[in-house]
Amino acid sequence: MRNRKRVFKNILITFLTVGFLFVALYPIIFSNIPYDKYIKDYSSLILVFLTYIYVLLTFLILNSNNRLAKEQLRPYVVASFNKEENFVYFSVKNYGKRPALNTKITISEGFEELQFQSIRGNYRHLLEQKFLAPNQEIKNLVSDPAAIIRPQKKDADKCLDFNVEFYDTDGIKYELEYQIDFSNQYAELTIQDETVISNLKNIREEIKEQNKLLKEYLRNN
Repeated sequence: MRNRKRVFKNILITFLTVGFLFVALYPIIFSNIPYDKYIKDYSSLILVFLTYIYVLLTFLILNSNNRLAKEQLRPYVVASFNKEENFVYFSVKNYGKRPALNTKITISEGFEELQFQSIRGNYRHLLEQKFLAPNQEIKNLVSDPAAIIRPQKKDADKCLDFNVEFYDTDGIKYELEYQIDFSNQYAELTIQDETVISNLKNIREEIKEQNKLLKEYLRNN
């Protein structure tokens, strides 16, 4: 609905501008009046056209400022997965400056494979919220980095599609679509884990070698 109004407004502005321009240039185009005579005889018409351009520019600037102010005061709901103290939380937060009503979040299937069996699907009760005040956040513990880095299902999809719908107090609908990809979010942890595993393997091999040398020593003595 808002897009229709914007398109209609742009068409109307274009039509009026072209109409004013045609009227202002009509004496030159169709009457072959010299420029100096045109400026002298049609100065009032030129002034009207310049006044229209000034009013139009003022309107566009004010409209742009008004739209920017509305964008700054609108609700802005984002659903995300955040790491806090070695755990992963599912968070729904209104970052805007107005309340968000009837928030509905849709997530593509697959996150359950990145959770522990005992808490699978526990984020679903957060997917619909009737009211979110400005800066209000609702979250729940849903996993930990280890379960996401190495899920039980080897081919688990780590890229999730999000669709977030919500309304402001004037009934205006907002919609966001984005993706969250876990493939690289915990790359640093993955490197650290691989380093730890490699060091443990080296220590194990070293212990085996020491045990072997110790057994040979005891056998010889």
